[in-house]
Amino acid sequence: MIILNFLFVIAARNKFWEKIPVEIGVLALILYLLIYLFLLTVILYIAGLIVVGGRKAKFSDALAVSTLGTFLGSFVWAFFNLLIPIPLLGLIAYFIFWLGMIKHFFDTGWLGALAIAILAVIISIVLLVILTVILAIAISIGELIQWLFGIQP
Repeated sequence: MIILNFLFVIAARNKFWEKIPVEIGVLALILYLLIYLFLLTVILYIAGLIVVGGRKAKFSDALAVSTLGTFLGSFVWAFFNLLIPIPLLGLIAYFIFWLGMIKHFFDTGWLGALAIAILAVIISIVLLVILTVILAIAISIGELIQWLFGIQP
């Protein structure tokens, strides 16, 4: 997710989006959203399995939490930021909303929801590190092949 955000920032700085038709930009945004929701669903599902077990953690519940949490949570955050112009309160309301969604769908208490959220962050960081290492290895192999065969980029 962070890698996708980083790629979008790089594209925005290089005025890359100005060269792309609007339809392709909308398609890229939809694809980004679907990838984001899928990754978030898998991460929440794994964290839910570890914390509350297989009977209470269902993939459909993780999908509901990630989808509703993303869309409705954004409205909660925006509402609090418009109502009370203190960004920290909007962020706290957003976090409590996410915990409430996890608590409801995974049928656990507030501490269980907090444990799922913390574990989901840890799983995300581990996945990010693994993907970074894989990407670094792939880039290194590509540069080694270029050097061996004398290919200039």
